[in-house]
Amino acid sequence: MLGKTMDRIVRRPARRFYDGFMETAGIANTMRISKCYNRVRYAGRAWTHRRMYVHALTDLLRENDPAAPAREPTVIGDGWAMDTSRTLPHLDQLLEDADGLIATRGGIKDPKRAYPDKPFFQTLLRPDDLDHHPSILNFVLSSPVIQTVARYMKTIPVLSKTMPPGVRFVESNAAFEVETNPPYRSSQLYHLDIHDLPLVYIIVLLHDVTMRHGPWCFLPASASARAAAAIGYRRRRAPYRVSDEEMYRHVDPGEMIPFTGPRGAVLFIDSGACFHYGSRDCALPRYMMMYAFTTPCRTDMTLTYMSGVRFPRCAGESRLRRLILA
Repeated sequence: MLGKTMDRIVRRPARRFYDGFMETAGIANTMRISKCYNRVRYAGRAWTHRRMYVHALTDLLRENDPAAPAREPTVIGDGWAMDTSRTLPHLDQLLEDADGLIATRGGIKDPKRAYPDKPFFQTLLRPDDLDHHPSILNFVLSSPVIQTVARYMKTIPVLSKTMPPGVRFVESNAAFEVETNPPYRSSQLYHLDIHDLPLVYIIVLLHDVTMRHGPWCFLPASASARAAAAIGYRRRRAPYRVSDEEMYRHVDPGEMIPFTGPRGAVLFIDSGACFHYGSRDCALPRYMMMYAFTTPCRTDMTLTYMSGVRFPRCAGESRLRRLILA
């Protein structure tokens, strides 16, 4: 009850602040303020998630996926890791289900599912897809995937309910552009996400991706930290988006890593620590499934003024799954 009262008090100023004043006040400052608020608002939940990580992670993983074969865990280093083994649980079914959806929805511009500032980008996910295609959640909630994320975050993670969406099924396609050869903008420019630190994206290539597909491109965390310090990124009045010209004054372009590869390749990346961009020059459509994990105490206040997504629940679900989806 107290938490809901706190949210009501800060809801309107939080929304107005994020809409118009974040860069003026300094992104780092707004993230610190939000983290402090959420540590008070969600103190009990954060304590539970941390305690279960420290004392019960092995048991939670075993209970969650008792039939999962033993495998070496993927370890996120320098802000990222990649898995091209095609052995993660439920991945093959996820790819098969995505193929069917792409066949009926892909390549068709839908104004209702486009992003206003990203005409090159649209979501293909519909509200009932998670019910009809359980592989979408079963993959990302499988024990090998959660083990990688939890060990990096040092807590039981939460599948994001607000921004970024916890689950996105997206298409990038230059054919959706209205202008001819428009300048890069929005997520086509380098940036660090603001929603949490750490913040782990899991990205699955649903089709093969080459440079002609406008791949997700990123700098490792160490290179990103050098660039952020040199630019003064997240300080007061510093812009959120960074041009290539500015970025490559401080890091070698050769340090940029494009996420190209075969269908079924999986990227784990801390998008709050690794500068990234994507969807540039998508001469061929690019299809990805994207998942976002945060800690229980985020560095934004979207939970105070956005309606959180409710993910499908099932009878008899594991303790680990309940913690992540609660």
